[in-house]
Amino acid sequence: MTCSKPRIGEFGGGACAIFADRIVFNNTAQMLERALNDDPNGSPPPGQGHWDELPEYPFADWQAEVANGDTRLGYHAWAAARAA
Repeated sequence: MTCSKPRIGEFGGGACAIFADRIVFNNTAQMLERALNDDPNGSPPPGQGHWDELPEYPFADWQAEVANGDTRLGYHAWAAARAA
């Protein structure tokens, strides 16, 4: 679903997010699929809103790591990395 020049029925473009520990690439087809499946990249786990704290991963621990420069991850991504 990508192309080097405009073609009928095809999508071009995408996104690249650069983090200290990884690079994440998404093409337009991947982003569209996530949106249509209501599963945007980086969404919190089911039942957890963006402002909800996971009891086993306190906000204070995440905030301390951010303040110390030990992580650049958002809270839910940080908690998921700890759980893995």
